Amino acid sequence: NTEQAFLTDITKALQWVAQLSGGSVGPSAPVAQMVVNMSIGSVATYQNDCDAAVSVPSRIALQTLRWANIPVFSSTGNHNIQNGVNWPACSEFVIKVAAVPNDGAGVMKASYSNLGIPSNYSSPTIFAPGGEPSPGVRILSAGRVDDVDIFYYYGTSQAAAHVSGFAALYKSTMPTATVADFVSWVNSVASIPVPFTLP
Repeated sequence: NTEQAFLTDITKALQWVAQLSGGSVGPSAPVAQMVVNMSIGSVATYQNDCDAAVSVPSRIALQTLRWANIPVFSSTGNHNIQNGVNWPACSEFVIKVAAVPNDGAGVMKASYSNLGIPSNYSSPTIFAPGGEPSPGVRILSAGRVDDVDIFYYYGTSQAAAHVSGFAALYKSTMPTATVADFVSWVNSVASIPVPFTLP
C-alpha cells in the first residue's frame, strides 16, 4: 500500500501555510507560531542541497516559509543510505531529521535511517527517536482508523514528528524565536552527540 502525492499539490500546501502566516517574510518578519512536518520522501536521494534539481516552485515555497520564520522538518528516508537523503529533506530550507533507536540511550543511528554528509547541506540534521524494526523498540504512534487508534511503528517519519512537536513546544515558550534560534538552542542545550561513520 503506497500513498503518493503530486509535487504540485505539496507546493500548493506549502504556499497555503505561508499565506496562513500572514504573508510577512524576510529577516525582520514577525515570527509565525507554526511548524511544518513533511514526513514524506522521494524515490531519489540527493548527496547535497537539491532545490534546483527538484522544483523551482517548491524551492520558492520552502524559502518563503524560512523567511517567515516557520521551521520545516523532513524525514531523511528509511533505506539505510549513508551518502544521501530524500526530498524534501535535501532542501537547503528544510531541517533534516534522521532516526536513532528507541532504546533509552539514543546515541547510535537507527539501522534503516538515511544520512547524508552534513557538510554537503546548508541546513542541519537532527537525530530523534525513530525506533527499530524489531518488537519492543518501536514508537507508539497515532493510527489512522479513528481518533483513538494507536500502533507501534518505526521510521524517520516517527523521528520527524518528535522534532516538529518539540519545535512547536519551543515556539510556544519562546514566541519571538527564529528558526536559527531553535537550531542553535537544540545544538547548545538539547543535544547529545551521536557518533556515526560516513563513507
